[in-house]
Amino acid sequence: MNMPWGQLISGLGALIVAYAWLQFFHRSGRAIGTITKIVTRHSESSGYTKVPEITFTVGGTKHAFQPSLVIFNDADEKRIGTAVPVAYNPANPQDAEIATPFRLYLTPIIPTVIYLAFLYFYYV
Repeated sequence: MNMPWGQLISGLGALIVAYAWLQFFHRSGRAIGTITKIVTRHSESSGYTKVPEITFTVGGTKHAFQPSLVIFNDADEKRIGTAVPVAYNPANPQDAEIATPFRLYLTPIIPTVIYLAFLYFYYV
């Protein structure tokens, strides 16, 4: 029996794209946060990385998060005290990211473009 690889990969791609866009739209709350400290994370695959911790206030409650994507000098100690825009999930403010257009739009757009390219080359 021949596996329908094209349909399986297409379905997986659609799920990835849907998940990325869902994550994007869940972060609809906006606030201004402050880089409060630099944290060192360790992982088996990438070793030690420095990540900024960002604190923001929603409804009188302070929340802190570490962005999933660290770019350029985000984790530079000189940036402590810098104000940054934050996008957060109103139902769960701990689900937050830095809200620059690059971060907000690039995360869902990259898998969408890859998925559409796959569909184009597979079906053409």
